[in-house]
Amino acid sequence: MNTATPIRLVAAVITLLFIGQSCALQFSESEDTGLFKSVTAGRSWRQKEVLRLRDGTTATLNEVDVTRIVVDARRPQRIFMGTARGGLFASENGGEEWLQLISGQIVSDIAIDPTSRCQLYFSTPAAVMRTTNCADSWEMVFRETRDGVAIRSIALDYSNPSVVYISTTAGDLFVSADGGLTWRTLYREPGRRFTKFIIDPFLPSILYLADEGGYMIRSADRGVTWQDISANLASFPDARSYRAFEILGNPDSYFYASGQGLFLSTNGGAEWLRIPLLTPQGSAPILLAGANIRNDREFFYVTRNTFYHTVDRGEHWFAQSLPSGTIPAALAVDPTNAAVHYLGFRKDRRDLEPFWYYGSETFY
Repeated sequence: MNTATPIRLVAAVITLLFIGQSCALQFSESEDTGLFKSVTAGRSWRQKEVLRLRDGTTATLNEVDVTRIVVDARRPQRIFMGTARGGLFASENGGEEWLQLISGQIVSDIAIDPTSRCQLYFSTPAAVMRTTNCADSWEMVFRETRDGVAIRSIALDYSNPSVVYISTTAGDLFVSADGGLTWRTLYREPGRRFTKFIIDPFLPSILYLADEGGYMIRSADRGVTWQDISANLASFPDARSYRAFEILGNPDSYFYASGQGLFLSTNGGAEWLRIPLLTPQGSAPILLAGANIRNDREFFYVTRNTFYHTVDRGEHWFAQSLPSGTIPAALAVDPTNAAVHYLGFRKDRRDLEPFWYYGSETFY
């Protein structure tokens, strides 16, 4: 099924003209949405808005509502950005220029095939789409038909990219062993709204599932059995909403962010430590968070109008005003260089179908 205008995913040549069209915003109250990049761990930001059109001309990409940003871990200059009804975009040069791969879609997640530059998956709330020819055409490989159920997360087994996982808000984890041709239920826990599925970046046999309320489970045998790693985390009242989860350097070191706090475990979830914040507890809800996956002392979090960064587990924090007055909606950290951040914004678009939930706050 071809649902997109063919657009070849080709690395663009950056010129001074294109660089000049980018807008440097360090302390602005801009109402632009779209994507901003920092190469200074959040101390300054530059909007990345150049959209290359099929005829070779350019346009600005500064009003899309961003839902997801994914950095290709093996080729970190390659960035994918999902939007709300604006479709899917790609950059081959660290965000300097963008190509639209498909239009008119709400993108909830993106999965990159590490072995093929031309194979890519993305999910909408109701479907999983795949291209095998650099976005010349797309085919639907999964369809969710249940009312009120949304696909929230998609991932590929990097040791065998034919293995595809998707999680849903009905407590399902589905797996395909043949690139999406056939599917089976790997795990199901009714009543859970799974918001994120993660494959351990160091051991692909280890899988994680998180729901919106801060419930986290782990499988060390590719989904055959599961263990609750959040039981002790639940003792913190401010941990009961999901924002982010990262594996830090080894399979037993975790960073977890809720809407009110940041937490660290160095023993596989048996114990959790609260990371001190600069903002008083409950005073500024955390919307986004991340970590340097190679350093269990460096963390980031984003509130409605401020970006925070620590390199000593919260003993000291750097704080920087956000480069846009709109709502921060997606954060990605370059896995090879933690000083490089991508931050996406959205406007409060309540006309859009709700699909992006973080605890008690609904993102549209």
